[in-house]
Amino acid sequence: MAKAVNIGSLVKESLDLLEPEQTVAVHATSIEAVIAMLGKSRLMVEPFSYVPNKLHEDYLFFTPHVKHFESHPLAKVLLVGFMSSYSWEKTLRQGAGPGERVAQCHYLTSQFGYYDVNFLDLPFYTGQDFPSPSAYTQELRYMNDLIKSMEPKGFSRERCLEILAEANRRKGVLLGVGSSIFEFRIEEGKDDPEGEVCIFLPAGLDLKYFNSIVPIGSIEKRMLNDYLVQRNSGNSEC
Repeated sequence: MAKAVNIGSLVKESLDLLEPEQTVAVHATSIEAVIAMLGKSRLMVEPFSYVPNKLHEDYLFFTPHVKHFESHPLAKVLLVGFMSSYSWEKTLRQGAGPGERVAQCHYLTSQFGYYDVNFLDLPFYTGQDFPSPSAYTQELRYMNDLIKSMEPKGFSRERCLEILAEANRRKGVLLGVGSSIFEFRIEEGKDDPEGEVCIFLPAGLDLKYFNSIVPIGSIEKRMLNDYLVQRNSGNSEC
């Protein structure tokens, strides 16, 4: 019988608590995806994370800690991308960077009920209120077009702005994987072969391969804590 994963031990309060010697690669995602993963014990494509017509949709992408790939066939190409550096800081920076946008897109898709590639062009700016006064005119035009398109679906302008403002506060979650990930065939990244790696995982990735869960923002920390409290309360009543 497989050993149950101690979820509490996976959760880290900050990126500083991630262990570089134990972490082979990192994956940026949303708190919605993490909660779904914990419920199913598997990270999978969910309705809010599904991207229509996406190439390589059965792959999961990671930013590698190059030090752990020294003897891997991808070592040479990764060292080019990381400028011959084994820097853990660079791994964290490149790994966490997309997390904010991923989190925003997942949240918007979960609220509006569909994914739009233009979600990536909305005027989100870290540390600023939404909408940002420095947003480009084209981005603001798309925001207004989005709001108009949602009104026939029952979303008022005020509700749309609330959803967009909430999305702007999302910072994402960083997941770490340990050396057991080498059980799979790890390939070079599709869009960035020198900066990422990927694994063909049509059925998702089992929770046992993860060694850390780091909520980046305050919303993510609160939602994860609330989920774990509710989960533990439910288990204690069984």
